[in-house]
Amino acid sequence: MDFYLFLGFILFLGIGFGIISSTPLGPINLLVAENYLSKPKVRIVPFLCGVILIDSIFGYLTFWGFEKFLSDYKFVGASIGIFGGLAIIALGIIGLYQQYKGKHDPNKKIEIKKNIFLKSSTASFSKGFILCGSNPGFIAFWGWVAYNAKTWTNQAFPDFEINFYNLILFPIGIVIGDFLWFGLFTYLLKKGARRYSGSMIDKIRTFISWGLLALGIFTIYASFDFKDKTLIKIQVGKVNEVGTKTGYINLKGDTVVPFSKYQHCYSDTIKNFGIVRNLEGILIGIDYRERVLFEIFELDNGPDYISEGLFRIIKNGKIGFADELGNVVITPQFNCALPFKNGKSKVSKSCIFHQEDEHTYMEFKDYFFINERGEIVE
Repeated sequence: MDFYLFLGFILFLGIGFGIISSTPLGPINLLVAENYLSKPKVRIVPFLCGVILIDSIFGYLTFWGFEKFLSDYKFVGASIGIFGGLAIIALGIIGLYQQYKGKHDPNKKIEIKKNIFLKSSTASFSKGFILCGSNPGFIAFWGWVAYNAKTWTNQAFPDFEINFYNLILFPIGIVIGDFLWFGLFTYLLKKGARRYSGSMIDKIRTFISWGLLALGIFTIYASFDFKDKTLIKIQVGKVNEVGTKTGYINLKGDTVVPFSKYQHCYSDTIKNFGIVRNLEGILIGIDYRERVLFEIFELDNGPDYISEGLFRIIKNGKIGFADELGNVVITPQFNCALPFKNGKSKVSKSCIFHQEDEHTYMEFKDYFFINERGEIVE
């Protein structure tokens, strides 16, 4: 039952964000309104299909690639949010200025710029895809989603992991949300067209402009990330060993990581990063949002020891080094590597692992030494 609730939550998120993402597409809504009220009408459906497709693609990339990229390059993510928010605010201000700078004839004829849409359905589809995908407000919106949606899902359903297959529900939900929005929007236009003519467009433009202003301000606020960044370990009983129920709370005492989320939590406090053992038994480093940063080299049935400020990490079967703040200092690239000693580490790209009882040791082939910057030294 919980699994189906988890799938439903992903679908619901997609539908919600599909509807909400129509707000930064304010100009698209305006084109729909103008087209509906203009005579003769133009073929807008292929254009909207292009808009909806890029919307769902961005939503999927939120979890695969985009979210990880923004996590690794937080300055870029914050910049996208701030400058995107400013761009959204600018669109709103321009819209309001155009609406209030002069008087408007309520009986004026509605005219739409026909060059927005192309005769060829394929060309019109492509134009909607490109115009929407390059919209700064659209990019900023999905940047904000990338910062938050995956965290919400992890916190709501800590026992389930998002993967390639169940995440398909998210873009499906986005498509449903987009169709719901544009369907409702068209219905409202149909009802309102009986009473309004040109003045209806003015009302829609004003509403969208204020909406863009509000969204821009919220996007900038969210980009500064005021979330509590300190987690404190909690456990059942006094013995701190694998098998003991452990989790994390924030400074307010709210449970952030429940006991069932990991096999064991090693770090007493998470500020920059913490070490946990996941349900598959793998040691991983996570940040305060529970984003996986890297896999950690295991030594004596626990995480690798910190030596001269660095410890070993693993990625795609290769060994590298990270510092005490969780920053990757030397990219994983070696088959074998020993802890740093006297400013050097013995490494090799060709070696054999041997098992003796519970201990594993490395037999180096063609080894060399590197310094703390990853440079080869004597």
